[in-house]
Amino acid sequence: MTNFIAKILGFIDTKIKIDGGGGNIKTASLYSSAGDDSLPLSTDHVVAISIAQSGAVVVVGIKNKITVKPGEKKIFSRQANGEIAASIYLKENGVIHGENKFGYFELTETGQFVVNGVVIG
Repeated sequence: MTNFIAKILGFIDTKIKIDGGGGNIKTASLYSSAGDDSLPLSTDHVVAISIAQSGAVVVVGIKNKITVKPGEKKIFSRQANGEIAASIYLKENGVIHGENKFGYFELTETGQFVVNGVVIG
């Protein structure tokens, strides 16, 4: 089994065409977390694994900029240029924060729901 970092060249149906360097161009399946329905951008880099028994190549990870603390989780969508379009951030203190270019919402650690600065409930 060989592991390598690869650049995305494009998409073919549900597969990803990748370049591992040195002429190592492969078509790979994308494996991600259960419930995760997303594709990387064509400018992303991925971690790929070549399976020895079958010769298949699978992508098992995408390089992201880490902006969270240990134990936190952030999910986001991106525009074609890579900029974050919308996000939901689960913070270590129990706060849930969501935002896009038009505003934000937050469920605070005390249970208040805040939308663009207005407390509801």
